[in-house]
Order: sequence, then structure tokens, then C-alpha cells
Amino acid sequence: MSWQPPLYEGEQILWRGRPAPRCYTFRHWRLNWLGVLLICLGLAGWPFWPIWLSLFPLLAGLLLTVGLPVFNRCLWGRVDYILTDRRLHWRGGLLCDHSARELADLADFRMDRHGSQLASVRLYFHPDARPRRLFCLEHPETLTTLLEPLCERGADRG
Repeated sequence: MSWQPPLYEGEQILWRGRPAPRCYTFRHWRLNWLGVLLICLGLAGWPFWPIWLSLFPLLAGLLLTVGLPVFNRCLWGRVDYILTDRRLHWRGGLLCDHSARELADLADFRMDRHGSQLASVRLYFHPDARPRRLFCLEHPETLTTLLEPLCERGADRG
């Protein structure tokens, strides 16, 4: 069953999106490499350090290389993005939190490309300084085409 956010009277859904599963699962790939390094450190120290001291980098490395991707994959099923004619809705996290922002507050957006047809989109809303990220969207141009006129209208207001 598809997630449906609470909508205003007459509010129309323009776009729905979800992250690409593999991209979302491995979006923290740098931490995965750190985990590999920690595992190597723990294994290299095994003959020289006490066993309990070698276990710390080994366990931390396993958490980063195996635990983090498994955790992200479990979260992936709970992430949804919906753009309406008035608001942007997103749902995700451990508790499936729902949040929404008015499109009138949208100031700008940026795309972080992960491939030719895959990108994460950072959205900047007034007055927040911290962007909202929509991770690992396939064909992000479908969304950004809808957002461009809104950002131009916001620039005209400012």
C-alpha cells in the first residue's frame, strides 16, 4: 500500500518518489571503507595487543561495513517523497516520521549527481540554513523541472 500524506482541500499530487534501493543502502560508502580499515587494524593488532583491545576496532569495523548497509536497507522501505502543488512531503526514519514544507518557502535546490540518471537533491527553504535532502532519486529531472519555476518565483520576490 502506498503512503498518502494528509492533504489540504484541493491539493494535488504532482510527483512521487522513492530512493533507488542500492544507492540509498550504500550512501555512506566512505564509512564502509573506514570500517574496512578498522577491521584491518584489529586483525593486524591481534598478535601484539590483548584480545579485548583488538575487539574494539573489529566490532566497530563490522558495524560500519555490514551493520550500516543493513540498517540503511531496512530504512529504505520507510522513505517516501511527495510533491504537491502546495507542499513537499517526506517520510522516513526509524519511526516513519512525516514532515512537510510549504513550496512558498522554497529558496533554491542543488543536485548531487551519483550517475547519469541518479542524484540526491538538496532543497533550501526560508528561513532554514540547513537543507533538506532527498536521497538517490532516479531521473531527478522530473522533480527539478517542477521546482525550477518555484525557485525563480522566489528569487523575484526576494
